[in-house]
Amino acid sequence: MIPVAPLTLDVGGIVVAVAAPDPWRPRLAARYADFLSSGAAGWHVAVRAGWHAEPKRRSFVEHGETWTRFGYADFGGWLDLAGRQAIVALASDEHLLPALERMLVYLLTQALPQDAGGLLLHASGVMRQGQAHVFVGPSGAGKSTVARLASGYGQVLCDENIVLRLGAAGPEAVSTPFWGQATPETAARLRLSAPLSALYALQHASTFSLTPLTPAQAVLVLIDSLRIAVEQPARASAWLAAAKNLLAQVPVYRLSFRPTTELWDFLANPHSAQPMP
Repeated sequence: MIPVAPLTLDVGGIVVAVAAPDPWRPRLAARYADFLSSGAAGWHVAVRAGWHAEPKRRSFVEHGETWTRFGYADFGGWLDLAGRQAIVALASDEHLLPALERMLVYLLTQALPQDAGGLLLHASGVMRQGQAHVFVGPSGAGKSTVARLASGYGQVLCDENIVLRLGAAGPEAVSTPFWGQATPETAARLRLSAPLSALYALQHASTFSLTPLTPAQAVLVLIDSLRIAVEQPARASAWLAAAKNLLAQVPVYRLSFRPTTELWDFLANPHSAQPMP
């Protein structure tokens, strides 16, 4: 299989040219249709067949001063931060999308703070009445639940990965095409953005409440989002600077909630919350 002209994607303002063998292009073009771009690529990723997992090390992630390497049972890759290029290899065609998306998540985690002053968060985002609400928390905290509760109440930006960045009018949330594993492949993956209303650290409870977080607590919330580039001093400085700039302009709360659509009325009027009988 011979690579042809790359597909160029714009995710959160980071433009990436993805070169893949011709038989894989229709699947990639369909998956990322709304993220295709005619912009000049700042990064280049090559996708190819031929991955063989290391027998004694079937899952690893390694970071150097200017590179990141990762490997799993079905795919692996290498990211050259200095050269702004990457290679991802697959064991078989069926791993095309998860392999490429894992590479792009690593790339955005590293590139956004340094190139755009932005952050990639392991989070769900919902756009409602022109404003974005972004929800973070560990696995099981309710990110996917909140996305499901948005049906009929708002537009889900993504249920798994959200970009935060400073736009011309202030902080904004930007969708990504990297949805959760349980999301159907046929789900619409749209390139959307909206002014960021607030960031919420989720926890399940019997009633609704909002607790403002201090800047230090808010930074810990972002660290817990898992998308963090701090393996080397330069990356840590860029990540912390981006976090500081965003948090200076965005309210961050601990959101206690129960999984009902009453959530949206509560966020519109937090003082109206009533405890469960």
